[in-house]
Amino acid sequence: METAEYYFERGSERIILQDFKGAMEDLNLAIDLNPSNAVAYGNRGILKKIMQDYIGAMEDFDKAIELTPKDALAYHNRGNAKREIQDFIGAIEDFDKAIELNPEDASTYDVRGIARIALTDYNDAIKDFNKAIELNSRNTLAFINRGIAKCELQDYNGALKDYDKAIEFDPRNASIYNNRGNAKWKLQDYNGAIEDYDKAIDLNPMDAGVYYNRGNVKCKLEDYDAGVKDYDKAIELNPMNELAYGSRGKARIELKDYDSAIEDFTKAIELNPEDVLAYEYRGLAKRELKDYHGAIEDFTKAIELNPEDASAYFGRGEVKFRLQDFNSVIEDFSKAIELNPAIASTYFTRAIAESVLGDHNGAITDFKKSIELNPINEFINFNLGIAKSQLKDYNGAIEDYTKASELNCEDALASINRGDAKFRLQDFNSALKEFTKAIELYPMNALAYSKRGNAKIELQDYNGAIEDFNKAIELNPEDSLTYCIRGSARSELRDYIGALKDINIGIELNPENVLAYDIRGVAKSGLHDYNGAIEDFNISIKLNPKNAAIYYIRGDTKFRLQDYNGAIEDLNRAIELDSKIALAYGTRGIAKSELSDFNGAIEDLNIAIELNVEDVIVYYYNRGKVKTALSDYNGAIEDFNKVVELNPSYAYGEYNLKHWISILKISANLL
Repeated sequence: METAEYYFERGSERIILQDFKGAMEDLNLAIDLNPSNAVAYGNRGILKKIMQDYIGAMEDFDKAIELTPKDALAYHNRGNAKREIQDFIGAIEDFDKAIELNPEDASTYDVRGIARIALTDYNDAIKDFNKAIELNSRNTLAFINRGIAKCELQDYNGALKDYDKAIEFDPRNASIYNNRGNAKWKLQDYNGAIEDYDKAIDLNPMDAGVYYNRGNVKCKLEDYDAGVKDYDKAIELNPMNELAYGSRGKARIELKDYDSAIEDFTKAIELNPEDVLAYEYRGLAKRELKDYHGAIEDFTKAIELNPEDASAYFGRGEVKFRLQDFNSVIEDFSKAIELNPAIASTYFTRAIAESVLGDHNGAITDFKKSIELNPINEFINFNLGIAKSQLKDYNGAIEDYTKASELNCEDALASINRGDAKFRLQDFNSALKEFTKAIELYPMNALAYSKRGNAKIELQDYNGAIEDFNKAIELNPEDSLTYCIRGSARSELRDYIGALKDINIGIELNPENVLAYDIRGVAKSGLHDYNGAIEDFNISIKLNPKNAAIYYIRGDTKFRLQDYNGAIEDLNRAIELDSKIALAYGTRGIAKSELSDFNGAIEDLNIAIELNVEDVIVYYYNRGKVKTALSDYNGAIEDFNKVVELNPSYAYGEYNLKHWISILKISANLL
């Protein structure tokens, strides 16, 4: 009959030979025959740990410690078993006891350091590795693990030194090269990282993690095709690696392969249904495929999984922006800002949405915050200028467009908008210079020619304006508005036939162009086709019933047709919409005088004169006529004197106005 010692020794030998089943049978027999053999329990515990029966292993180590409570190795082994089930605190307690019993065992410091890394106690972990190295200066594992702890503390240069030392002792260890590559990645030594990953793959071409890491670095270098190939290999070796699917999906987004990217993110979600980033990136890919509702579903799911994820709110807000749901855009971006107030683009996009909704003050506040966070982005300054222009702060807008130009001296659009602001300030010469600058920067910009043409119209250079409009139309023959404004310039040159041709083309290109009907109506008036003009003004008013100026023009046209009551109706509406239109008061006053409503005429002409437009002389003259009709000769004389003061050659009927004043003085018995 065999002894306990026999089975113990044979069992121990079988462990070395990796005959784990036979070893287990022998050690069981050894313990049955001699239940007091602490070493047999220890060896069987090691065997169970190898076979991943960690609970059984701890039971054997417990028994070994019960039998030999001073056995440092038993505590060491039990600590390792606890570490396998992630009882790191319990493991450290056992390692502490092992070190107390045997303070010269470098390996126990190693494993205690590893447990401390798991508990993120990196500084104490480094102390353990320091001690392990002190006890064994060629302890490769301690150098590797100390490098890992240093990386966690962002001491990447210190980690590199440890990995260099580990490689010196074990140059065929692929994992060390992988770790050193990770440290170089953190130090932005991307080429050095790739060299280390290449070496790791040469030594162990079956490690999926190294391909994954190398793919990340290649994508960082924007070599997305090569990155995808590495992710392919990582997935081939480990089809359950959700991170590899996610990273490959991101690379495919960069390659604009959105369908394949969606497949990758879907697989990542299948492997981990709580992968927030996979939902976010799948939402981005769907957005690019214009599957906006699908994208919103993914961003919403990401928010459901992590309500504190600012980027998910930002992504969903961007999609809603494309759907022009601007109120919801503002809600999402406001939440994103609440969660992460340091991202300039969030304020910028919210500002654009606010501008669309007419909240220009809110937009200005957001643009300013965006500039504060990103002061070198000329596009933000440019849009801030647009918002100020909407509030008629043209001088402020000019400052912002100038800043945009300083940041990008080749920005033709900033010159165009700055020219627009100067145009609105009626500084037409400066506006013309800005538009010329834009043309110099970008000679193929039809808009710049069109706007310069507008400035030339204001400067009464109608021929020059037409030249610019010709060029604008050559560059953009589908621009309805430019045909119409060229028609306006031709009307000013009394080329009404040419004007009508242009405006008809403009209307054909865009039948909803209100301005086209306005300008065509004016051209028809120039040809004395007043009824045709009124037809156009009728269409214009139907398209835009809130335009005070067109009611005035239609009223003035009716006046020319001696339809004084119709004229007064239109002029009433013009004044109701805009109480500052002096011309409307003036024409209404004259129309009232034609209907013998002299007191009403005086009231309107008084307001017209008070508003003091360029044609004020006409109103003094007509008020003088009305006062004459009312036998207010003194008042009439005052008005006619004002007319003479403004224009000494002004006539009244058949008489020179000065002669007529003399007659009035006789009538007033003032001679």
